[in-house]
Amino acid sequence: MRAVERALELLVHLAQARGGLAVTEAHQVTGLHKATAHRLLTTLERCGFAVQDPATRRYRPGYRVLELAAGFLRDSELVEVALPEMRYVRDKTRETVTLYVREGADRICIQRVESPQSVRQVVSIGERYPLTRGAAGKVLLAFTADEERQRVLQEYMARRTQQAPVHGWEAFIGELDEVRHLSWAISHGERDPQVTAIAAPILSADGEALAALSVSGPATRLAVADTAAIAREVVEVSNHIARRLAMINP
Repeated sequence: MRAVERALELLVHLAQARGGLAVTEAHQVTGLHKATAHRLLTTLERCGFAVQDPATRRYRPGYRVLELAAGFLRDSELVEVALPEMRYVRDKTRETVTLYVREGADRICIQRVESPQSVRQVVSIGERYPLTRGAAGKVLLAFTADEERQRVLQEYMARRTQQAPVHGWEAFIGELDEVRHLSWAISHGERDPQVTAIAAPILSADGEALAALSVSGPATRLAVADTAAIAREVVEVSNHIARRLAMINP
């Protein structure tokens, strides 16, 4: 079982590394012995989950990883219900629309519909970001149960200080209260200095966030847009998705 855990951990690091990983880097990020890291990478390559560039000797995810992602997206009721609504919001705002879920202390993009405009926000499915930066992170954290939210905040304060909120903890915690009151959040240049985002929660029956629906684009363009109108649209669509999901799983 330990070998399986190590291989899966290495596969996750491989998926997150831009430009792939060399054996030495795999050893550094996982703490595995170099020989073990090399053996696991070779196994992943043999099974189609990793590919080695013959010129650079670096490993990157193989195409079989796409099979896993495709299976998740095909069977996910959340993605199935949300996707046509995301396209509707994209067409109405002409900005990129993304769907995030919380995993531990991070948010992960599980679907996106890109803006048709040449200058646009680009987010890849599977991208992982901190909950403390950006509108979607605030929404997911604001609508997390109190005890779990405190645990996540304490983790950031103790061990992830480099990902602290842009405007400090006191302002951030106060903003979470405001997000719960408004049912939407906005961010200006928090994760990317040139991006503005607006997000709303897709809530479960008990009022916790199943996901966050986000509209994002260049700050210069959204600075002159009616952000309140976009927020109302995102909230309305998020609530519609939540109602559809409740009908599927009453």
